[in-house]
Amino acid sequence: MVKVSIHSNRTSERDFWNTVAGIDSNLHQGLPTPESLSIPFSLSSDRRFLEAIGRVSSLSILEVGSGFGDLSLLLSQMGGDVIGLDISDEMISCSRARSKKVGLEATFVLGDAQRLPFEDESLDLVVGMRAIHHFAEMRHFFSEVHRVLKPGGRAIFVEPQKKNPIVEFNRKVLHPECRTENEHPLVRKDIEDARAVFSDVHTETFYLVSPVAFLFSSLTRWDSGFRMTSMVLQRLECRIAEKRLFQDYCWQLLLVLTKG
Repeated sequence: MVKVSIHSNRTSERDFWNTVAGIDSNLHQGLPTPESLSIPFSLSSDRRFLEAIGRVSSLSILEVGSGFGDLSLLLSQMGGDVIGLDISDEMISCSRARSKKVGLEATFVLGDAQRLPFEDESLDLVVGMRAIHHFAEMRHFFSEVHRVLKPGGRAIFVEPQKKNPIVEFNRKVLHPECRTENEHPLVRKDIEDARAVFSDVHTETFYLVSPVAFLFSSLTRWDSGFRMTSMVLQRLECRIAEKRLFQDYCWQLLLVLTKG
């Protein structure tokens, strides 16, 4: 098992996810599917994330913030040589047990993604699914990713952004217990930090007004109403969510970085 030191300001993050592992491990069993990676609301952005990853057969892949191992195990099923990295020892234990149970060879290691315990130019692909917005030192993280990628390698992340007022209300007022003190949804400076390290940076944005469905769901507890509201609003917003004027205010961001 690879271990790296965990910086003191990451201790609370580790403790939070250790607690989550103890509560939710029974929800993450068996073989994952593309659909099981997502909540119904975020299917379109998560499908696009998997499309951007593409074929992974024989690629060396690192997932940062691997959690219960859903994405790592899915990519392993697809033929990738996958390592899942997480700061939570409980998450790593759950992922290892799950990998063994389903008969996949994904490797899970304990470590801090801001100090990647891998050799220079050793990986083809680095991925993360709503993980990197928990990292405090974004430019340093991007530099670490650049270091471990082979020439032509890619890093692909799907992450929340900060400026959507509906999502911020949901995060800070309706469900603050679901957040960690280190969490900071991405802003334009984070994309600029990526551009300072990677010469090839591609972004796509999703969900401008459709997050209002979360408010509807919180107020009514009507699941079918939530699905209907989010579906209608996503159809209405799809043509404007990618316009430059609104990109910073969309909830989800797809970030594709290529090492030249």
